[in-house]
Amino acid sequence: MYAAIALQELSDGPGSLREFREVAGRFPRFAPAWYRVGEASLRSGELDAAEEAFTTLVRLAPGESRGPMGLSEVRFRRGDATNALPLVERALELEPGSRPALYLLGQIFRSQGRGEEARVAISAGTGEARQPMTDPWAETAPEQVRLLPGVFQQAEALSASGRPEAAVALLERARRFHPDHAGLLNQLAVALNRCGRPGQALGLLAPVLAKDPGAVAPRITRSHSLAQAGNLEAAQSEAREAVHLAPRLAQSHLALANAHLAAEQDAEALSALDEASRCDPANAEILLESATIRWRNLRDAAVALALLDRAIDLQPSLVPALRLRAEVQEAIGDSEGARRTTGVIRWLAARTGGPP
Repeated sequence: MYAAIALQELSDGPGSLREFREVAGRFPRFAPAWYRVGEASLRSGELDAAEEAFTTLVRLAPGESRGPMGLSEVRFRRGDATNALPLVERALELEPGSRPALYLLGQIFRSQGRGEEARVAISAGTGEARQPMTDPWAETAPEQVRLLPGVFQQAEALSASGRPEAAVALLERARRFHPDHAGLLNQLAVALNRCGRPGQALGLLAPVLAKDPGAVAPRITRSHSLAQAGNLEAAQSEAREAVHLAPRLAQSHLALANAHLAAEQDAEALSALDEASRCDPANAEILLESATIRWRNLRDAAVALALLDRAIDLQPSLVPALRLRAEVQEAIGDSEGARRTTGVIRWLAARTGGPP
């Protein structure tokens, strides 16, 4: 099967599909092979073959979400959105929060004229490529990754899933092979910050910046480390230098905002966040941060709601923004608005496995 995957990676779609079919024929109870047949058939437009493969996958692995999701896409491509919908909903029951399934759900809603639901589902499903069905070898393969881009990607995924200590361990192993790599040392410092170990992060960053004082990324990381360690004046100084070196980089201004927030300087933090938003106007998280300060610290409901509306317009599935909007709406007596916003939160929770 992995020989066939290699052909696929080399852009030999027809050749890889022939190999996947041979594997499925020789090992008819090996569910990952049927997933590969179904997915490759779908990509080549062979809908009948894809339907057969995904039907077999559902039978062999009834708890696997990719079976009903594949069948849903087959139905959708045939123009049968009505019968595609319960299948993709079943996929989300099996794997709450599956972004590919949410994206497909949004496409189905859009075809049915359910515009607002489509916007929320597509937003929730954007940003993640389809991940193949796992198998015993795939579960151990990441341990063999040695190229740094792959290591960085794995470390970021570990941190995003709430396992920064595992990210530190992974990067420390890679450091044995690349002891002086500036990018690796910076990524390790970021992971250490996320673990609440800013002192160790600062120790790593000092030689990096001594060698290259104009490097922006480690200076931003150093600002966050200093703020976390309570050295707020130095954190602001580092962030200002990052802004000087890269004035159009949103992360520079975000580091400055973080340092001002740690010092309880709301007005200065908001100014830095405004600059960050100008640098990255499509970033809903920046608007949410500004709205949070406006409401929690300054009790400015009108400006907070305006910022939240912009953030939600950019990212309709941004649950923290939706929660804050519902809170502000309730506080100012807009019960109907709060009810509608809470309805969106509950809709997302039911399909992502998050809290209602």
